Amino acid sequence: LSNVRIRPENPIYLIDLAKSLFAADEDNKAIAALENALNSNLTSAGNHSSVGVLLLSNGYYLPANKAFAKAIELSADLPSQEVAEFYNGLGASLLHLDHLQEAEAAFLKASVLAEDNWQSHYNIAVINAKLGNGERALTALRESIERGASIQSVLTVGRHLEHFNM
Repeated sequence: LSNVRIRPENPIYLIDLAKSLFAADEDNKAIAALENALNSNLTSAGNHSSVGVLLLSNGYYLPANKAFAKAIELSADLPSQEVAEFYNGLGASLLHLDHLQEAEAAFLKASVLAEDNWQSHYNIAVINAKLGNGERALTALRESIERGASIQSVLTVGRHLEHFNM
């Protein structure tokens, strides 16, 4: 809090303040701090992504979706690995909003940008399991395992696939 008082325009401190406010169930104040963080540097893809992650982890899926979309819009000069993370965040927000086809498209884009990223393939498996596409889910699950997915992750998707008797 003292860093925010000293440097109230610093987005890093404002995002940290928002984390603390979410933890204290002060969601409205947390969201205000995040808005201030974004307003302090509107052209930072990293700030938009950090805000998106925090909103996503606290159940604010639509604002998170908008933050990730803006991060992607601002990411022209960033490394593909970093942009892939923005697409993974976008996909996760869409998945929570039950926009499964759009979420899959975002995860596919992430998997192209960062071929070694197991999370995008894992999420593609989750989506296809939810849609009843067992074979596509298994293919994506295999790809996530090849890229380093943990056994815990595999078991989570496996629960979605149980009704396919695969």
